[in-house]
Amino acid sequence: MPIPMPMPTNQNRRTAGPAGRRGVADRLHAETADAHHAAERAAMQHLFQPKVFTKKRYAAYLGGLYQVYGALEDQLQRHREHPLVGRLMRPELQRTSAIAADCAALGEAVAEPSLETSAAAAYAERIRNSGLADPVSLVAHIYTRYLGDLYGGQIILEHMRRQLQLPDNQGVQSLLFPQIPDLAAFRQRFRADINELPLPPATVSALVHETLLSFALSQALFESLAAVA
Repeated sequence: MPIPMPMPTNQNRRTAGPAGRRGVADRLHAETADAHHAAERAAMQHLFQPKVFTKKRYAAYLGGLYQVYGALEDQLQRHREHPLVGRLMRPELQRTSAIAADCAALGEAVAEPSLETSAAAAYAERIRNSGLADPVSLVAHIYTRYLGDLYGGQIILEHMRRQLQLPDNQGVQSLLFPQIPDLAAFRQRFRADINELPLPPATVSALVHETLLSFALSQALFESLAAVA
């Protein structure tokens, strides 16, 4: 979820790419900040603020995420042998099954078309098309989705538990990472792995463009929730 992602620490900033250039993740962070903040504002306005939050709206959002992560994880599996994409394959980050469990806890079947799904479908289609056209472009979606989960998802976890009031972490499985014992160390290493990808500046610039689009599509997904009671 592209929700609050803290500024990188000094240690993060010292992780550079090839030949001392600014790392890939650091460039994406610096050059997509405005789009990221716009997605955050949409998340608060249309879902996470207590005055607009409903279980139905949250379930609709999860149904959209199921499409998005399904597309991303299908493409990552397809390109698991790619020399760069394969470096970022982390089975413990996969979210599709956890999202399905959350939908079930809320009484929603993810297999059914739900929510004004055009925004989610457009997002998923973009991920599929990107992966088919150029697997390296998936790095942008890995950055927006998985780093967002590792940072911002943890910030809203307690908030969601209070809102849902369901036992045994029902409804928030997609925000949990039970296979990662030290989340802080993991996300620091994962961000460093993105930083260290040996990509030429032109390719990183293309990733910046794809990341901007990913945040815009995420923003559109949040905005589509306005139609859900």
